[in-house]
Amino acid sequence: MLHLRARFGNGEQGYLTTVYGSLAQTTRWPLWKSIKSIAMGMDAPWILVGGFNALHGQHDKLSGAAFAKAPSREFKSCVDDCVLMDVAFFGPKFTWQRGNLRERLDRALCNGHWFHRFPETHTTHLPKLKSDHHPIPTCLEG
Repeated sequence: MLHLRARFGNGEQGYLTTVYGSLAQTTRWPLWKSIKSIAMGMDAPWILVGGFNALHGQHDKLSGAAFAKAPSREFKSCVDDCVLMDVAFFGPKFTWQRGNLRERLDRALCNGHWFHRFPETHTTHLPKLKSDHHPIPTCLEG
């Protein structure tokens, strides 16, 4: 995780957190703990973007084998406890694919301050190149 403070043209400040969640579910809890710690004192626009490598719910998964990832209670709890919301996206819903298994592991989340300040913020799930993940650039307008 990389957490940055930014100043906008009008002097207002906001925060950007880039995230890469471990592939192992059992080692992601420090990430959720860090995000919750930041959220506790956050009273400015805040956006988190990256590969969380966790499912928020069954709606984040399509097809695949029985051993595939189940929704992460810890990730869902982190999103809910921090009152984060998904940023709108364009392109395919699922950002990761292997065989018939498709999952949404990459996303942008923001707090209410960000949403109200930058309501047109969105991501675009671009075509995969050399990875099994779709890149997700984020566009900020407002």
